[in-house]
Amino acid sequence: FYSCCEKEEKKMPSSSSSFSFGAGGGGRGANGGGYQNLIASKMEEFTGTSDALTNACAFALCASVVGLVALKLSRRTMTMMIERRATTREQERGGGRKPKTTLKELKCPSASDDEKVTITFYYGTQTGTAERYANTLVEDAQKRYGLKQIFARAVDCEDVKPDVCEEVLSSEKCAVFLQSTYGDGDPTDGSADFCRWLEETATDGRMPDMLEDMHFCTFGLGNRSYEHFNAAAKQVDKAISGLGGKKMMKITLGDDDKSLEEDFEEFKEALWRQLEKTFQLKAEGEEGDFDVEKHSYAIRKEEDAEKVNELTKIRERKSFEMSRGSEIPTQAKPYACPIKSRKELHAGKSDRSCVHVEFDVSQCKGLTYEIGDHLGVFAENAPDVVDRVCKLLKVSKQTPMELVRRDDAPKSLLPVFPGPISVGIAVARYADVLSMPRKTAIKALASFATNKKEAKELDLLAVDKAKYHAYVANPHRSLLEVMEKFPSAVPTLGAFFGCVAGRLQPRYYSISSSPKDVTNGSGIVTATVAVVKHKTKTGRVHEGVCSTFLQNVREGDRVPVFVRKATFKLPKDVKAPVILIGPGTGYAPFRGFLQEREYLLKSKKQELGECMLFFGCRKEEHDYIYRDEMENALSEKVITSLDVAFSRDDPKKKVYVQDKIQMKAKDVYKILRSPNGAVYVCGDAKHMSRDVNRALLQVLQREGEYAIHEAEEIIRRLVVDKRYMKDVW
Repeated sequence: FYSCCEKEEKKMPSSSSSFSFGAGGGGRGANGGGYQNLIASKMEEFTGTSDALTNACAFALCASVVGLVALKLSRRTMTMMIERRATTREQERGGGRKPKTTLKELKCPSASDDEKVTITFYYGTQTGTAERYANTLVEDAQKRYGLKQIFARAVDCEDVKPDVCEEVLSSEKCAVFLQSTYGDGDPTDGSADFCRWLEETATDGRMPDMLEDMHFCTFGLGNRSYEHFNAAAKQVDKAISGLGGKKMMKITLGDDDKSLEEDFEEFKEALWRQLEKTFQLKAEGEEGDFDVEKHSYAIRKEEDAEKVNELTKIRERKSFEMSRGSEIPTQAKPYACPIKSRKELHAGKSDRSCVHVEFDVSQCKGLTYEIGDHLGVFAENAPDVVDRVCKLLKVSKQTPMELVRRDDAPKSLLPVFPGPISVGIAVARYADVLSMPRKTAIKALASFATNKKEAKELDLLAVDKAKYHAYVANPHRSLLEVMEKFPSAVPTLGAFFGCVAGRLQPRYYSISSSPKDVTNGSGIVTATVAVVKHKTKTGRVHEGVCSTFLQNVREGDRVPVFVRKATFKLPKDVKAPVILIGPGTGYAPFRGFLQEREYLLKSKKQELGECMLFFGCRKEEHDYIYRDEMENALSEKVITSLDVAFSRDDPKKKVYVQDKIQMKAKDVYKILRSPNGAVYVCGDAKHMSRDVNRALLQVLQREGEYAIHEAEEIIRRLVVDKRYMKDVW
């Protein structure tokens, strides 16, 4: 239509340029009717009527459609501009897909000077802490000894594939292993193949001298509340020794249940002493001189404020590099998943909270899961926390910002997050302010303090172990509390996000649904979330970042998520008898197990093996979550028995799941000694998991008349055969 008008307009006198429909339309031209009549005639052809009102409405409709298309195209252009801009800045951000490491890069480089010592820091990380420690050790070693004495580097165990392990490790003269443990004593996802190769090669016994030229030591990152404390680090340390490696010092077991940062600092000091003793190194510099500026980001400045504001609005809708629906969501690129529903599971009488959250993944074909897998969730800090932080930083929440990684930035500085975004959004989505501050963060704050007394106190906190332990580590004082105690220490935005606040990490929840659920199918993923809220030693009411966030989500809200695969699965043999033990939210994966069994029973008409379910909570009328579902599963023969322990109903006697296990000792023993029976435990690692393990040992001793060492061997074999599995935290 417009094309046709253009052609006709060229034939018209230049004075005819007015357009309107109906009488008295007026116009800009002398005659005021040429362009008007042209459009009117074309609209008559288009609509097939000469009615002025109809043609006017038709023209308005066409104009609206064209306007909407133009608006959509402009938004798409702006989005594409942002994506192109992000791509061109990927290098300076330090982000992007991790490049493949070559064998030449992995092998220990031959020192040009015989007196120069090459030190490799191998790290196996799950959340990035071990990687940060490795990069910190590289930086501090270079500062302390200088480049003439040493060459230091950090290597991710994930890059050292089994087919090159022997060649890479046998080239090392000095290696330090920083190994994290997660789950039930497992190595991290990335380091699993590396650890498995080490253990199998060391156990094989054919190469006891393979690493005879290597001097090594190990630092473990674990949590003592777990039964298999630092198991992965112990495994690495034992394997390296078994392959001929020479220990420079005893393994250090870092404990996140107390203060992992303090354990790391002590390990670092001991490491320097051993390196100096073993390789005759001499300290030249002081690694404690923390360079705040180098560990800070620069802030990009834009001249065009209107353009920055528009870019900020678009980026805030995509502040994570989101995966598209056809892609597999990952931690680096999660899926912005809409919330289908959220409901409270506890009764009104309860003084605690537990929420059932349903995530609609039907539009994300790349997101698939199985029962027992974990859902990774990126949460946001609560609005009041964001307000307090912005007030301390003396900056408006609406201020747009974009971080830039400096050319001389150390490797320990994290990649920048996408921008520009407002300060408020950046604090909400990225700043970890409710965890304890690191000593380097306190050093950085001290450098910004304008009050001399506050600066002196912060300096002491950063260097004095006893003061740091008493004020920060022991009471678990948060970074936000420290900043509020020393308000004159106002870091720049670049320093705050670079070396003061840590980066918010995803929280993991055992998925409490099955993709084969007869009601929802694979389009819904559910999480069962206990809302964390308790008073700390400092008197602060601590609220869990992610659990509080999920407690407040509404239908339609989008939350970044991804799936982490797990090995916590039902036996492949559906007739195998199983015992499920999960008090509280420990029931979450078993809800998916029961949905799977219901599908097999009703849709596939398969005969199922015996299934004993042990559940526990405080009070029957308060927190007996999913009661109807459990009782229905029993009546439908999805499970064969249901035993529930209420620990607070009887004030005279507390009853826990381990007590219920003892009461059903004969049935439990029968499954324990079945050739294909399996036991699953989910929930608290610090107390419940250990108490359940003790109860199972007692059942074996009493019902089978085994000695304690025989019972322990039976349990050990069940673990090795993957027939005694735990998902504990």
